[in-house]
Amino acid sequence: MKLCIILLIEDRDDVLEVWKIILARRGNFKVFCAKTLKKAHELFPQQQWDAIVFDGCVGGDEYNSEPLIKDFKPKCKYGCVLVAASNSKDLVELMVAAGCTHLVTSKDQVPNLLYSIFRDQ
Repeated sequence: MKLCIILLIEDRDDVLEVWKIILARRGNFKVFCAKTLKKAHELFPQQQWDAIVFDGCVGGDEYNSEPLIKDFKPKCKYGCVLVAASNSKDLVELMVAAGCTHLVTSKDQVPNLLYSIFRDQ
């Protein structure tokens, strides 16, 4: 498995820690974390991302990741995986409509999805 560079956009520390631990055990992932939309904007131009995982509500309870998805998608390298990650089916549908290429309706599924996508690369 080649080194995969992943940006996790999620405001909950507990979720980020679980994702990072599982990804470290499962494959060759270099993980960057953004707990705010501002931090995501700062990190985005620094790498050629293989995948970006978007929480639907970053820094609160209101859906706010759509502008970020629409901004990042056309700037991503070809083949970059954009994951809509929310426990809310409605939010996932909105994020897919905004441009996400993959989805999970339980945040627990994020590491397994990324591993299944990249394990043979």
